[in-house]
Amino acid sequence: MKYRYLMKRDRYSILFIFLIPFILYAYRLFPEDEQIKIFGMTITSVYFQNVQIMIWAYTQKIIMIMLALGWYYSSKHWWKKAIIVPLTFFVFQFIMLLNEDLFFFDEYEVFYGVVVTLPIVLGFIFIVNKINRQLSMLQVEDEIEGEIKVIISNLSNSRSVNQKIYRQKFDNLKSKRKELTKENYLKELLLLKESILV
Repeated sequence: MKYRYLMKRDRYSILFIFLIPFILYAYRLFPEDEQIKIFGMTITSVYFQNVQIMIWAYTQKIIMIMLALGWYYSSKHWWKKAIIVPLTFFVFQFIMLLNEDLFFFDEYEVFYGVVVTLPIVLGFIFIVNKINRQLSMLQVEDEIEGEIKVIISNLSNSRSVNQKIYRQKFDNLKSKRKELTKENYLKELLLLKESILV
């Protein structure tokens, strides 16, 4: 069942990539007139030179939206939500393009896009800081555990009883690792290290 889903998803991806050049050049199918009728609807290019240029502008924005959506749905990374930022700008550009009363539509989307992108960027800053803190704590834990192992193994034979006691304390502390918070675990490791070195 899993493989059928992957094959179906792959088919859609291939079809999507295959259609992009055709969509890019779809504007050539339209005449260079200011007004055309399609299926009983009249399409007029008010602010563009002709309908062909208007359709070209629409297809450029649609392709960018399609590529950003494809990238978002196919990405398996934790940062895939960051793709929403450019996607938001492409959508705003397309909406502004549809509203032909606005000139310079590529400039105004920044103001509207900030409202959407600011929470996403702030969220990523928070997540990255939290990940960096966790990684530094794990690195400190590993360094302290490594130092304790080296110290225990370097104890002289005359203190073999102490070596067994410290090894047992160290193993007990490692077994309680999941029960303790990271801060408490680090404190316990430091206390054990200090008691060994005394």
